[in-house]
Amino acid sequence: MTIQLIPLPLPPSADASSFIDFGREVQGVAPGNLTPEQFSEVKEALYKHDVLLFRNVTLTPEQQYALTKAFDPSSESYGHGNSKTEGTRKSILHPDLKTIPRVPQVQLIGNGTVYDHEGLSEAKLKHPSHTTFHKTRVSPEDELKGMTRFYRWHIDAALYDLSPPKVTTLYGLVVPQGPKQICRYDDGTGDELNVPLGTTAFVSGKTMFDILPAELKSLAVRSRVKYAPHP
Repeated sequence: MTIQLIPLPLPPSADASSFIDFGREVQGVAPGNLTPEQFSEVKEALYKHDVLLFRNVTLTPEQQYALTKAFDPSSESYGHGNSKTEGTRKSILHPDLKTIPRVPQVQLIGNGTVYDHEGLSEAKLKHPSHTTFHKTRVSPEDELKGMTRFYRWHIDAALYDLSPPKVTTLYGLVVPQGPKQICRYDDGTGDELNVPLGTTAFVSGKTMFDILPAELKSLAVRSRVKYAPHP
């Protein structure tokens, strides 16, 4: 069965001409039970569209890890896919993640206390917030009005002695319900984005590079990043 690819809706603030190929909803297949032929189609679609959405699916931790690893079969330890994150107390990821005991490559993230989940008898989760990471924060008054910021832009990898992952997967178990929030960029542009609770945003690095002016493209291709020492 050929998979179906449905364009994803864009926020009103986005320039649609810059996102012709960005993001697709995949229909017609179960991501946890792909045939080799179906996986080839999914892989081709991901590398063309950058982000794929599968709605109303069920995945075990084993299936989620198998799907992620299928894109990079030779890799054994990368990004969040290791059992060290939770044990490294000084890591900025430590309060946010809990490791699934039988599949340590899969991490649990959320808010509140979760009981009897995939081998975790009790998992106390802390919702990541810009208030614990940004130099400044949205005022309490604005928070009451539904204002927020993105927590941090990142790739799913803490790359100390680990290889960067080719792909990342995020499986929504329980999606919080409630009024939408207004995410402020607070970067001088005045840009805002209406978002549901629990939003994770994905961006296209290729698109970001394409819309840079020539002088900044030149700077980008000549730049190198040096990580700060590990805590």
